[in-house]
Amino acid sequence: MLQHELNGAEDESEFDYDDGGPKGPSRWGELKEEWRACKTGEMQSPIDVSSRRVDVIPNSAGLTRNYKPSNATIANRGHDISRPKHPTVVS
Repeated sequence: MLQHELNGAEDESEFDYDDGGPKGPSRWGELKEEWRACKTGEMQSPIDVSSRRVDVIPNSAGLTRNYKPSNATIANRGHDISRPKHPTVVS
């Protein structure tokens, strides 16, 4: 058994999607030091995963899905959904 904590996205009060606002995409690289890569416009969300930066594996036969029903509480934050932080047992 593996204990895993599901983390939500960054606190929505730290940024927003208003292009002209003080916390909008054009300012993300200035809001927090660890977000400075956003300032160049090449590392902003949404992430564009180009095939130049990843290995494309067309026949991923090794991937197995094993979904099971589970109860969860989620919150609609307008631009994403989040799940409260608490430990979950994953097997």
